Amino acid sequence: MGELSRPSVGDNIDLAIWDQKRKDLFVELLFKMAPTVGYAFSKLEIANEIYSPKAHGQLEAEQQMIRDGLIRVFSGQSGIPVDIRSMSTDPAKEAQSASA
Repeated sequence: MGELSRPSVGDNIDLAIWDQKRKDLFVELLFKMAPTVGYAFSKLEIANEIYSPKAHGQLEAEQQMIRDGLIRVFSGQSGIPVDIRSMSTDPAKEAQSASA
């Protein structure tokens, strides 16, 4: 069951190989479960015709990008870009803001 979860960032694993192994094991699991629940699918049918909405994959990919980005920021490998659009040049406004 360990292959069903994503490897840790520190693991030296080729993600493409890991992903294929995970898919193969999942197909094998569904193939063995199918007769118990009354289905007679071949492994090919399960592998090629399984229901997996694109939105779920996109959501997972986006969440992984966010996690990877936060890891880079918190580990010091990357910073957070800052874009200042405007600044007050009125000393009176700056003094008022500082006293508030």
